Amino acid sequence: MSKAALREKQKLYDEWKSKRDAQEISVESFAKPRNVIQPTVNKTGDPEIERQREENRRKFPEFAAFFDEVKRHFPGAYVTSITMREDPSPASHGSDVLDAQDDQQ
Repeated sequence: MSKAALREKQKLYDEWKSKRDAQEISVESFAKPRNVIQPTVNKTGDPEIERQREENRRKFPEFAAFFDEVKRHFPGAYVTSITMREDPSPASHGSDVLDAQDDQQ
């Protein structure tokens, strides 16, 4: 293959890669609100519940941004519950069931 052909292929690859990278969604992008969508929740008419919803959106912007992204793709989605844990890594807990000892041979 000639050097000109290799340069052309490299150029096409670089263009494709830059488009692909621009479309990737990183974890950090959820923390930064993009194109904020107003929540489409059923208005209860109860000012206390509406105040609590707005307070939660201000208090947890990363969840609000994530939920807005979900709503963009699944308009009927809604939050039923979000539970905060003290330990951020549930995988760090030891097993509740002790392993059986290996047979001594």
